Amino acid sequence: MLCLEVWYMAALVVLAGHLDDGPEIAVGSVSICMNLNGWEAMVFIGLNAAISVRVSNELGSGRPRAAKHAVAVVVAQSLALGVVAMALVLAYRNSFAAVFTGDGEMQAAVGNTCWRRPW
Repeated sequence: MLCLEVWYMAALVVLAGHLDDGPEIAVGSVSICMNLNGWEAMVFIGLNAAISVRVSNELGSGRPRAAKHAVAVVVAQSLALGVVAMALVLAYRNSFAAVFTGDGEMQAAVGNTCWRRPW
């Protein structure tokens, strides 16, 4: 699934490069969003590996309740981290792209990708 997601995102970058109005802005903004998505995914993949080892150790020592508790803790922790990451991106949607680029138009495009008002 991770490989499919990476290929899908790469295909989006290629397709965005063929747009008529500013392909460099489209490709740049999609690339910045993909990079941030990759950073966040690495945190959750690390949590997945950690809980796999913890549950395996607890089950191997014959303590299934401790394994169940460990899973509940990591699910709650993942939910909290996801909500915090979402809140940070939405709160700083117009300025977090400055970490990746100094171009104001690119930063505005990334901000529009994060939140576009329907009205």
